[in-house]
Amino acid sequence: MIMIQVDQTLPDHRLIQYCRTRWNSIYDMFDRLLEQRWAVAAVLSDRSVTTLSDARTLDLADDSWIVMEEMLPVLHSLKCATTALCGESGVSSSMIYPVTATLLTKHLPVAPEESKKVAEYKQTVSVSLKRRLKPDEVESAMKVPFIASFLDPRHKHLKFANDALRDAVKARVKELLSALAVGADAKPEITEENSSESESAGGSAAGGSAAAKRPRYDNKSAMLTLFHEEYHAETPVTPEMELSHYCDEKCIAPHLDPLDWWRMVLNNIIWPGEGDNEDDDGCPVAIKCRIAGYLRQFVETVTEDKRKQLVKFWVGWELPMPDMQMEVIQGDHPTSSTCFHILRLPCHYSSYEQLHDNLESCIATAEYGFGLI
Repeated sequence: MIMIQVDQTLPDHRLIQYCRTRWNSIYDMFDRLLEQRWAVAAVLSDRSVTTLSDARTLDLADDSWIVMEEMLPVLHSLKCATTALCGESGVSSSMIYPVTATLLTKHLPVAPEESKKVAEYKQTVSVSLKRRLKPDEVESAMKVPFIASFLDPRHKHLKFANDALRDAVKARVKELLSALAVGADAKPEITEENSSESESAGGSAAGGSAAAKRPRYDNKSAMLTLFHEEYHAETPVTPEMELSHYCDEKCIAPHLDPLDWWRMVLNNIIWPGEGDNEDDDGCPVAIKCRIAGYLRQFVETVTEDKRKQLVKFWVGWELPMPDMQMEVIQGDHPTSSTCFHILRLPCHYSSYEQLHDNLESCIATAEYGFGLI
């Protein structure tokens, strides 16, 4: 057969045998047979290689070749679907319903020009998928794969679902976010009574002479007392706001890894570079690069929860923004301007451990208030 392949300028491929326990092997067998059709015919007609009785047994009628050729496109679609769902390193649960809907709407509808065998096969597969997964029923919106599809930046638009399903999934995710927010807000409250007791205890410990001293107010204390914290406090970010912001972001391409999208903090940071002018903030470029290296190490090594805290401290919510700026300044502690997506790190850190401990303490305040440490 190799000599015939060379004469007919066909690829040097061996035939593939169908295996019942191996997915897509029937597609691979059909595809290889169609590729090597004329080489196979030549071998079967060569009496020095194949006897007449074997040739009559192995030879395929023209109708069989036609059926294989007609079945190949739909089998190829199913092979692509199983390949997309069977990745060992990527996310698969969020792909179940998008892949199913794409098969049902684009690859399995019966075309008028298709043969009866192909139409029957498509109808059988479609009925089986609908019976098993129920992709059009609202109850499916409560299932983990459907919610995972919404949380997957490739499929969050839910174009494959109807309006009722989209609304049901969003409502369910809102419920889950609200439940998380309630759990996070369950913190011990400081009552006025406890506060007054603490103040009185502090006063007695300081001694009676403390009451005789005249209190002194600096400009900062006076301004805070005059305007209160509410004057400059930013609007709290609600789960509904985070969900709305997530939905407004563009979907990524289907072939991209959604986990990379959720870990894209480093890609969105605008780092200080060699073009920065050190006269602007008094920090040499070498120190800026060192602090930037510490921050990069922090993002790459901390847990996912700490990374979310950092982003929330930085921009106001846990989703990274495309223009997250980092500045190195003269100061004592890390600060941020969430409205402008700017994180300001002091330049006095001489080791990564110092930055790690200080930054970890600061980003933890994102759950309680902005810049309170």
